[in-house]
Amino acid sequence: MPNSLNDSPILQGLRSFRLWREEVAQSLHQLAELTGDLGLLPGGSILQLENLAFEVEQDNLRLAVVGEFSRGKTELINALLFADLGQRFLPSSTGQTTMCPVEIRGAPQGRAGLQLLPIASRSMDVSIEKLKRAGSAWVRLSCEEGGNQGQRLKVLTETICVAIEEARRLGLCPPLNRVAKGQESSVCPSCGLGKVLIPRWRHSMLFLPHPILDAGLTVLDTPGLNAIGAEPELTFSMLADADALLFILGIDTGVTQ
Repeated sequence: MPNSLNDSPILQGLRSFRLWREEVAQSLHQLAELTGDLGLLPGGSILQLENLAFEVEQDNLRLAVVGEFSRGKTELINALLFADLGQRFLPSSTGQTTMCPVEIRGAPQGRAGLQLLPIASRSMDVSIEKLKRAGSAWVRLSCEEGGNQGQRLKVLTETICVAIEEARRLGLCPPLNRVAKGQESSVCPSCGLGKVLIPRWRHSMLFLPHPILDAGLTVLDTPGLNAIGAEPELTFSMLADADALLFILGIDTGVTQ
C-alpha cells in the first residue's frame, strides 16, 4: 500500500471511526449480557440491545454520487479509488453508461465479488434492503485477481429488449393513460416495433479489497437522475440515508431541473 494512502487523513479518520463503532458495539453486547444475567430488563429490551449492537457493527459511512447521464460520476469514482491501476476499473468510457445503482463496499475476508439483482425482481413488491438478505435472489460473479476485471464489470452496463407491456408491468414505462396520443407504440432500434430497452439489473453490490472501502466507506454509484425516479427506493431510502451526497454537474448546463 502506498505511504501516501497510509498517511491519508481520510483513511485515518475512517479507521478511527471503525474502531469507535467496534467499541460501542462491544459495550452494547456487554450491557445486554449483564442486564440479562441480573434480570434487570425484559427479554424484548435485551434483544433490542443486541440488534442495536449488530446495526452499529454493520454500519458504514455512505457516499452517494449522483447527477444526470454522462456527467462523469463513474469516472470520478475510478479516479478517486482506482487511479493506481492505470486503467478504468468501473466501465465509464464512451457508450458505457451505468444502468443500475452500484454499491461499492469492502470485501469480506478480502474476496472480491459482484452480486447482481435481476430487473424482474421489481415485480416481487419486495424492497432491495430485504432482498439483500435473500441470497437466492442475486446472481453472483467472481471478481478475483487473475482476470480482466474491467471487462467483467461491463455487465453493469447491460440492457435487454422487452415488450412494452412487460416494461409497464415492471414500472419502467408510463401507463397508457399517460402516453401522448400517437406514441402508444415504440420502436427499439435493436428489437423492433413494440419493444423497449431496459436495464438488465435492478441493483448491484461490488465487494473489493481496498484500504478505504475496508475502513468503512461505502460508495453508491447511481444511474442518471433521469432514471432515478424509476426506482423509488433509491430516491426515498438509499439517497436519503446517505451520509453525504456528491452532485456532479455538467459545465455546459449547470444545475438543471
